[in-house]
Amino acid sequence: MPDEYNVTEVAGGGRLYQRKPDPNSVWQFFLWVEGEGRIRKSTKKKDLDEARRVAERWTLEARHAQAQGFQVIATTVGVALEKYREKQELRISTGELRSAENIRYKVRFLFKLYERLVGLDTPVSTLTQRDYDRVPTIRLQDGAAWETVRQELSLIRNFCRFARQFGNVVIPEWEFKIP
Repeated sequence: MPDEYNVTEVAGGGRLYQRKPDPNSVWQFFLWVEGEGRIRKSTKKKDLDEARRVAERWTLEARHAQAQGFQVIATTVGVALEKYREKQELRISTGELRSAENIRYKVRFLFKLYERLVGLDTPVSTLTQRDYDRVPTIRLQDGAAWETVRQELSLIRNFCRFARQFGNVVIPEWEFKIP
């Protein structure tokens, strides 16, 4: 970080800095996460004390997630789906899964569904219950039968479990509303 920035340390190893040393400049947050890289984002606060509270909360949340074994820097849905595809291909090649075409079809379905639902660039950790509540409605409007929708929701749950094992912070267990 250049010396001309006004840098302030916060608890847990995070830092606050201002790009321009003037009272109308907002404070920026910086944290280096070992093995993952850096987190940089704006606190959107002009007051140092308010910015420090925000930065300390973000730093402690990141360190807590790290201590729990979770990935701190958010993985996008697309990256997590690609890892899921790799895992399924490995399971196919070792003979653990037999129906290779069916598995590949399901992975392609997940890519298309998530692209339509939230986009592949969305961080996995930002997905909410509301996002998943839309799935049955969308699929029924597409003309899918209820039994098909139930199977697809089961596939989504399996992907979410994989994402959690991969180290992403995701909603613990979704309650899909199927009338």
